[in-house]
Amino acid sequence: MGSIANGGGTQSDALATVCNSMLLSPLVYLASISSDIIMNQSPPVLFVQLGQTASINCTASQDVSDDVNWYQQREGQKPSLLISDANYRYTGVPERFIGRQLGTSFTLTISNVQEEDVADYYCMQDHSVPQTLSFGKGTKLQLSRERSQPKLILLPPSLEQVKAKSAATLMCLVNHFYPAELNVQWKKDGAIISDGVQTSNYLRASDSTYSLSSLLTLSRSDWESNVRFSCDVTHVTLSSPLSRSIRRSECV
Repeated sequence: MGSIANGGGTQSDALATVCNSMLLSPLVYLASISSDIIMNQSPPVLFVQLGQTASINCTASQDVSDDVNWYQQREGQKPSLLISDANYRYTGVPERFIGRQLGTSFTLTISNVQEEDVADYYCMQDHSVPQTLSFGKGTKLQLSRERSQPKLILLPPSLEQVKAKSAATLMCLVNHFYPAELNVQWKKDGAIISDGVQTSNYLRASDSTYSLSSLLTLSRSDWESNVRFSCDVTHVTLSSPLSRSIRRSECV
């Protein structure tokens, strides 16, 4: 069986190396590794319901023996080793995770999928170590549910901010939408604006819906000019944009 460490290093040492290298940008790291062995991973995105079974496949372009590992990377965390040498569960990994091999084809099966399983999954071959490693392109596991229309709230700036900082920040809160893909646009009297806009990443709630916030920071003079500012949202569940608007004279 292969080892994911170069030379005489331990599996734990190698895992730490992989984790540290992948933490900032897994795709950049993976692209930086060259190898004659290609790991074809599918599907790129997998939607499953709670309690169902998920299967992720990886096929090596040539014989790699059983030298294939599977990694899980939750959002904002380092990757963790799930399966080593094709079918050996790493310490502490639930029995729901099973690795299988048939020739050059490898499968990771997750039974009774839970909320905590939402993550990116990667296969990796270390058969050609110490020369190179090669990874699959990853599979994003997501929970599926019925589509849900976004709810939109537009909040005015605080009087304290306007007085103290001569600035005004409007906040657009969008929540309870599914799937995650959603677009937010700010407008000033109907014209799209981008300066001063900051939009957060998607946040997933316990019911698998998503939320985000978008801020528009204006100068005090812009806010007090009494023009109308609007926050427009487009989403697959909407036949037309969802919009909320506000102007200075409407705020008490």
